[in-house]
Amino acid sequence: SYTGACAMSISLTKDEVEGMVKKVLSNSEPVKTLVKSLSDLGHQINAEYFRVLSCGSKIGGGFTLDSGIILCHNRLDTYTEVEQAMVHELIHCYDNFRVKYFDWSDCKQHACSEIRAASLSGDCNFSQELSRGNVSPNPLTWSDLHDRCVRRRAALSVAMNPACRGGSVGASVIVDSELQRCLADRSPFEAPPPS
Repeated sequence: SYTGACAMSISLTKDEVEGMVKKVLSNSEPVKTLVKSLSDLGHQINAEYFRVLSCGSKIGGGFTLDSGIILCHNRLDTYTEVEQAMVHELIHCYDNFRVKYFDWSDCKQHACSEIRAASLSGDCNFSQELSRGNVSPNPLTWSDLHDRCVRRRAALSVAMNPACRGGSVGASVIVDSELQRCLADRSPFEAPPPS
């Protein structure tokens, strides 16, 4: 699940996010890549696949087989956040359908999808981390900023999964065990390896 951005902000309205979803579907290269890849897997994605709701929890969106992709307008503040939330949730959707038996209650599978979504969606780019207050003024600490962000955000999401016991510590252990393997998986954003 996408966990949104800054705590002090003015959130978008439902209508604003619904309008942005249509623009993102038309203009965002990462979203177009994911939509095409899902189509290639037999799953058609359009604006109706995205449900825009007001959410009570501290998440910006989610993906479920029953509801499709949920975007929480009260947790999204900008077009960029809507796009990142869409990419994040579309990566979960893609992961779900590219694996024959994806099981969201398998904590390692869930962790891998969260790692990929945090890494590939822009959730952990420098400007996002700067806006969250997670960038030290010491540039020597910036080299692993992306991986630390991915680890933190993936562990937060895995810890919310009722099937993954052990709280935040258990979630962190699972994420750490999958981190390098799942960071290396950039599909569908890379050309297939030569045969």
